[in-house]
Amino acid sequence: MLGPALSAPTYPFRASGPQILDSAGVETQFRCVNWAGHMEANVPEGLQMQKLDDIVDLLASQPTYNCVRLTYAAELFDKTTMTLRESFQPGNNNADTDLSPLVANITKHNPELVDMTLPAVFEAVVDALAKRDIFVLMSNHVSRSMWCCGQGDGNGWWGDEYFDVDGWTKSLEGMAALMAPHPNVVALDLRNELRNEVLSTDDQIRDWMKFMPKGVAAVLAGDASMLVFVSGLSYDNDLTFLDRDDLISDDWASQLEHLVSNIVFEGHIYSWSPFGEITDDCSQLTYVRRERGALIESASGKASVFP
Repeated sequence: MLGPALSAPTYPFRASGPQILDSAGVETQFRCVNWAGHMEANVPEGLQMQKLDDIVDLLASQPTYNCVRLTYAAELFDKTTMTLRESFQPGNNNADTDLSPLVANITKHNPELVDMTLPAVFEAVVDALAKRDIFVLMSNHVSRSMWCCGQGDGNGWWGDEYFDVDGWTKSLEGMAALMAPHPNVVALDLRNELRNEVLSTDDQIRDWMKFMPKGVAAVLAGDASMLVFVSGLSYDNDLTFLDRDDLISDDWASQLEHLVSNIVFEGHIYSWSPFGEITDDCSQLTYVRRERGALIESASGKASVFP
C-alpha cells in the first residue's frame, strides 16, 4: 500500500523545490500505473481485451493511485494520419507476427476507436482518464515502436540506429501540443532509460548536456505549462553527473535558471541500482532541499544529487 486515497488535484502543476504543486498550491505526488502505448502497433495496450471505460474504471478503483504513465514511441508522429485499424495491418507496424486478427477484438470491445487516427486514440484514452480524475504523465519510451529496454536495441542513445534526434524532438513537441487541450496531461517524460556502453562517462555527459535542453525546449514549445521529466544515465540510475560543474552546458544552465518550475528529475530504482536496499515503501526516500537542488537519500545512506 502506498498510502490513503488521494483527492483530485487541480491543473496545471508546477515544480517548487523538491515538491510538485497543483494550481491551488497543494503538494501532489505522482503515484502512477504504467500503461504501455509504445509497442509495435502504436496504441495503448489492452484495448483488444476490454472496453476502454472498464480499463479506466479498474484503475480508478485503486485508491492509492492517481496517475497513469502512458508510454509512446516517437514513431507515432510519423503516422499521424494512420488509423488504429490500419496500424494493425501487415507492413504498417514492427511486429514479427500478423496483428490484423486483433482488429476484430478491438471492434468488439471498443468499436468507436477502430477508425480513429493513432494520436486520436491516445486522446480518447486521456479523456477517459480525466473523467475519473486521473492525471497523466506521457513518456517517450522509444523511437521505434518495440519492447523496451536493452543494450543494443537501437533506441538507447541519441544517434543510435532508431534514435534520430530530429524525430525525437518532433515527437516531444508534437505530443505536448496534442495534449495541450487535455489539462489532466500534466507532464511529459523526455526519454525512458538512456543507456550507452560505448561512450566514456564524460562523453555521455557531454551528449546529455547537448541534447536534453533541446528536448526540454521542444516540449515547452508545444505546451509551456507542461512539467518536463528529465532522466539520467545508465537506465536512469545515475544523476550524480549533474554536479559536474566542468561539464554543465550553457543551454542546460540557462534552463535550470529560467525553467525551474517546469523541470522534474526522474530516477529509477531496481534491485541492482546503486542506492542500497529499497523496498516498495517510498517513505524510505528522504528529500532534502539544497542550494543547488535536492538530495535523495535511501535508508542505507547512499545518495544521488538532483539540481
